[in-house]
Amino acid sequence: GATGSNGGGVQGQINVYNSGGGGGHATVGFANPDDYYAAPAGKAYGSADLGRIYLGSGGGGGGRYYDGSNWVNGLAGKDGGGAIFISADAISFDGQISARGQDSPVDNYNIAKGGSGSGGSIRIEGKTISLNSVNVLGGFVGARGASGRVAVYYADAFTSHFTPGYLLNTTTGLLDSITGDDFENGL
Repeated sequence: GATGSNGGGVQGQINVYNSGGGGGHATVGFANPDDYYAAPAGKAYGSADLGRIYLGSGGGGGGRYYDGSNWVNGLAGKDGGGAIFISADAISFDGQISARGQDSPVDNYNIAKGGSGSGGSIRIEGKTISLNSVNVLGGFVGARGASGRVAVYYADAFTSHFTPGYLLNTTTGLLDSITGDDFENGL
């Protein structure tokens, strides 16, 4: 797992934290709600316009703990989502574009669970763009990873089943949307 810098979830530590924190990105990640001694989550980073495209952050690994007779290693944190950049005059895609963070593994016997990864980044540029859906959600299991970011730059037309966190008409210079946090709708 990551060490807590640049959005990575903090790793659990011996007899301090059990579960690793979820990776951060568009927002702060989450600590494991089922673990009183959960490590802190990763920090938010980057910007909504994706002027610089970042990968999602990994979750922190679970700490090492003593189970009464043995030292047990915690589970590894999971990977953050990837970075996708698409640029063309005309873009038409009916499927789903995904840069989702990985879920932490489910293990009911290991109390030191790793954190889930955060969602990654998707930046799309074109004259006419027609998309179905995108997915930049963080992992859901244990310490949840934060959502990633989606930015779309279009000149003539944009249609989709979702609203990006950042949507700019490059012809008029009008900013159609800037929520900055993605992505709970259109998945």
